[in-house]
Amino acid sequence: MKFASYFNKLLFSKAERIIALSLFILMWVYLFIKATYLPVLHDELATFFYYIQTDNYLPPFAHWDANNHVLNSFLSAISYKTFGMSPLALRLPNVLSFIVLFYGAFQISGRLQSKLLRWALLLALTSSPYLLEYLAQCRGYGLSISLFLLAFSYFIQFFENKQRKYLVLFIIILFLATAANLTLVVPAVISISILGFFLLITYLPNQRPKLIKELGFLILLSLPFLFLIKFSFELKERGALYYGGDTGFYDFTVRSLSNLYLGHYNYVIACFVTLLFLCFGIYILYKFKSKKSLLPLFKPAVFFSFLLISSVAAILFLSYGMGVNFPEDRAAMYLYFLYVPSFAFILDDISKKRPSMKWVGILLFYVPILSILNAQPNEPYFTSQDRTSPELFEYVANTPNNFKFPNTVGGYKTQEFCWYYLSALKGGLQSKLHTNYHIALDADFQLVRDGRIEDSILFDFYKPVKADPIADLTLFERKEKLPKKLIYSADINPTAGFIEDEFYNILEIDIDSLTNKTLYLGAEMTLDAKIKPFISWLSATVFDSDGKPIYSEYIALDWLRKDWDGTLNNLLQGTLLHNITEDARVLKFYIWNIEKTSFSIPNGKCYLYELKRDFPNQY
Repeated sequence: MKFASYFNKLLFSKAERIIALSLFILMWVYLFIKATYLPVLHDELATFFYYIQTDNYLPPFAHWDANNHVLNSFLSAISYKTFGMSPLALRLPNVLSFIVLFYGAFQISGRLQSKLLRWALLLALTSSPYLLEYLAQCRGYGLSISLFLLAFSYFIQFFENKQRKYLVLFIIILFLATAANLTLVVPAVISISILGFFLLITYLPNQRPKLIKELGFLILLSLPFLFLIKFSFELKERGALYYGGDTGFYDFTVRSLSNLYLGHYNYVIACFVTLLFLCFGIYILYKFKSKKSLLPLFKPAVFFSFLLISSVAAILFLSYGMGVNFPEDRAAMYLYFLYVPSFAFILDDISKKRPSMKWVGILLFYVPILSILNAQPNEPYFTSQDRTSPELFEYVANTPNNFKFPNTVGGYKTQEFCWYYLSALKGGLQSKLHTNYHIALDADFQLVRDGRIEDSILFDFYKPVKADPIADLTLFERKEKLPKKLIYSADINPTAGFIEDEFYNILEIDIDSLTNKTLYLGAEMTLDAKIKPFISWLSATVFDSDGKPIYSEYIALDWLRKDWDGTLNNLLQGTLLHNITEDARVLKFYIWNIEKTSFSIPNGKCYLYELKRDFPNQY
């Protein structure tokens, strides 16, 4: 009976509920499949390496970046500890949050009188391909929208029942949603302000003690939001709120949301969206005037519209008044989940007197149709080029190599995390991804975006061996690998037991005789680190005669492997040094112990090779 009470305000029939449950199961299974096979994304792995693997996500102790969606990092860290580092394990909290999303959407849409609009809104809220992709990724956005909708289902129930438990549930769940996505600070603050206003007009006339008590309770319950607001301002001060742009609300916010939710953007769409937005405002004013009261604000049709308009006004204020970028795509995706309910609830209200108006709601069925057309579990709906497929990695890993060190691979910065992650899944035995000077012509393999493969000089030295249309990448292999001549080797400088030095040289040599050369510097050594992960780089830096660094490469040891357990020669890694310039004097190969934790290197050897170029100097 208690469970049934959560559904007794809904207008879905028993048959509709069975259909909805079947739809939920079907979509949830699809999400599990997509989370398993979708190639990992650069941003997901930034979250993994910075926050999940380190189990360090709470400000101010964690790495400062807007990528840290705190709740997502926390839940994914639990999943990682429990199930490992497979894509599905890292994405599991978001996949499971679809239960919350569907329940919240079902509760909200179930308040609509029109059966057509009920289903149109339910499908529009739950089936967007853009949202589904985030629910299949280790990011905070899908999780946050799930909690966002659930929170507002309780918001509606609070005004229906006036029971404090719904107020408490709303605030707590909205806080969790905002902790998963800080851009929700804006609608959260506005919503809490509306609750305060409701308490004022309810108790102010003759129940002032009750007003003070209820307002005090609301303020006390809302205090944790101050932490998130402070976190947001700190990110802005540190320049970490870099996403979006400053050229205009339509250029960044409207255009990006239209492209992702509708599949395209043009002048007609911009006009239509704006016209509807203005109609929402007119509807709010009409309701206030016709009722001669502000009480309609607490009905879903007016509330969602008011929250949408207020959020847009806040975005404009933050941009023009405080220099915050206009939010783009994911940073503004919550606006869609205010816009669509506003549209559906207003139509539902109007159709009580004009029944034919409900048919306008058919427009919302465009969203599930778009989702069906894009239902490819292993293909990304957006950001295809910031991924690397396992197939390309496996090709490189399985290619025979007569060199002491792993095959060298050139690639883009946005593939770096993906390459490290794929290597870590296999024990961290493969090379780093060389991103400096890409596309260079010295590595054994090159990852090249499909839009760049027309470059004729690339084909002079490389041949395409494997394509990945899903990630828009083609793997090129050198027709003739550059000969590598060993020109220097030496035992490393061992540590005196365990040390905590921030910088520790394992090799230092003069290289003024090697100018205008391409080199490869490698190390085979035993590394024992007390802390897991050992957050450090194996770095190679070239210095000029004044001791200033002029060129550097690195191998991120914590991204390569979490556990450096002191097994004999457990580290066999190196890096290309693409070009040694005329002003180069000294080469240092060293450990940068970023967190200054305890480690030891009891033995090992460094190797320096010269590569014989067969291409014109491109540096």
